[in-house]
Amino acid sequence: EAQHQSRVGNIWTLAGDVVVRYRDYILRADKVVYDQSTTELDAEGHLQVTGGPNDVLIYADYGNMRLNMHTARYYSVHGSQGVRSLGNKAVYSTTNPFFFTGRVVLENGEGHYRIIDGTVTNCRLPRPDWQLISRAIKLEDGKASMDNALFKFLGVPLFYLPYLRHPVDETGRESGLL
Repeated sequence: EAQHQSRVGNIWTLAGDVVVRYRDYILRADKVVYDQSTTELDAEGHLQVTGGPNDVLIYADYGNMRLNMHTARYYSVHGSQGVRSLGNKAVYSTTNPFFFTGRVVLENGEGHYRIIDGTVTNCRLPRPDWQLISRAIKLEDGKASMDNALFKFLGVPLFYLPYLRHPVDETGRESGLL
C-alpha cells in the first residue's frame, strides 16, 4: 500500500504513507525501496515496525532490512516488546512490557537485538522511573545483558554495574534486585 509507486526491474520504490506486510509484521514509513531479488528493504521517514511473536513495536528515523534473513539495522530508535498498538493506543500484551531506546538497533534474527548507545527499562517511556544505560545491550532468549551499565533512578545515576543480565519477560526474574 502506498500513494506513489514505481518499479525498475526487481526494485520497487513506494512513497507516501507506505504500509508493507510481511509474515506477522507491519512496516509503515514515508518511503520504501524494496529489492525483490534480495529481499532488501530500505525505509525512511516515520518508520514503524509492529508485530511478531514478542509484540515488538519499533519507531525509527531510518531502517535497512533483509526480510528473508530477518535482519535489520534501525537508527534513532525507541521501542518496546510486549506492547500492541491499537490505533493511537498502546495495550500491554504481557504483565512485564519492556521498553528501549538506542542510537542504533541491530536485529540478528527474530527476537535477537543489539542496542548501541541505549537504554532499557520496564517503566513506560518517555519519563521512566528507572533506566539501565549502556553502550551495548544484547536482547535475546528473554534476557537483556550488558557490560559497563549505569542504573538511573528518577534521573539520578545511582550505580555502576560492570555486568548485568535483566529479564525481559515476566518469567525470567532471577533475583530480588531490580
